[in-house]
Amino acid sequence: MSPSRKSGGAGPGAGGPSFVAHQEQQIRPDFQEFLDGASWTRTGGSGCDGPAVSKSSGSWRQKRRAARTIRAIAVRRIQRWLEWPRALSGGQRQRVAMGRAIIRRPQAFLMDEPLSNLDAKLRVQMRVELLELHRRLRVTTLYVTHDQTEAMTLGDRVVVLNRGVAQQIATPQHLYRHPSNLFVASFIGSPAMNLFRGRLENGAVRLGRYTIPLEGGVTSRLTRRAEDVVVGLRPEDLVIAAAAEDDSFPATVAITEQLGPETLAFVRIPDLSVVEEGADRPAGLATTVAVRLDGASDVQPESTLDLAARADRVQLFDSSTGESLLRAPDTR
Repeated sequence: MSPSRKSGGAGPGAGGPSFVAHQEQQIRPDFQEFLDGASWTRTGGSGCDGPAVSKSSGSWRQKRRAARTIRAIAVRRIQRWLEWPRALSGGQRQRVAMGRAIIRRPQAFLMDEPLSNLDAKLRVQMRVELLELHRRLRVTTLYVTHDQTEAMTLGDRVVVLNRGVAQQIATPQHLYRHPSNLFVASFIGSPAMNLFRGRLENGAVRLGRYTIPLEGGVTSRLTRRAEDVVVGLRPEDLVIAAAAEDDSFPATVAITEQLGPETLAFVRIPDLSVVEEGADRPAGLATTVAVRLDGASDVQPESTLDLAARADRVQLFDSSTGESLLRAPDTR
């Protein structure tokens, strides 16, 4: 890594720009690509031990603290391989790279897809270890990822970017429940939020021949009136109705995914205009509606359901700008 540039000062004796070598910076990066072979020698090991110091130097205490940190992270599971770096897998090298960044106890971490080279099981395990590590070190961390599960589980606050522009900055729960626009609504959540074209009429939303009466908690948060709207409902906000009612949706199940604790059903609802842009459905199911059911549900493909919407969870967006029409509660 090249030295970091720092602006020069003003006044007597101030010269041009100065540079700070990366060893002296208090920021430690950890990137998607693990360490290259040039950084690895059998003699030098993995570099996790940091610079050589004597017990009489002031750095000895710092090294001892760092050693305790190393024991707290996943690097401890590959100590026996550190003398033979070429034997390490990509995931193991990734963990050592994280250890090298952590051991110097910087004031900030910059992490770019640090778990991308790990298999699914190890990725879950490392997420838990990173959370525990952050709790112990209390170091500001900027974590870049395309994996929304990592973002939602690791982030105290999440910045959702679209083409380099921040769309919303909030806590994970706030992003999920109060998206600021259609991009955030369709990006956060798996399956993505169901989006429908509708009209706002007299305190209710018309979706084709169906009507969802809005509760006072929703109408009181409207920032402005708009006739043509996009209506958003999370998969768990559509529930099986006890019986067919005026505000229920008759649905035919296309496919189901049995996931153990829950069942995902992708259903088709006649005369309902589904917004396909941003949906995470495969091509043949682009116009289906995702419903999250209890894992004990025995719903089968081709069966029929009557669904009802949770009126207090309805999201409303401007059909032309995509911006939310609801004022979010100030819980961020």
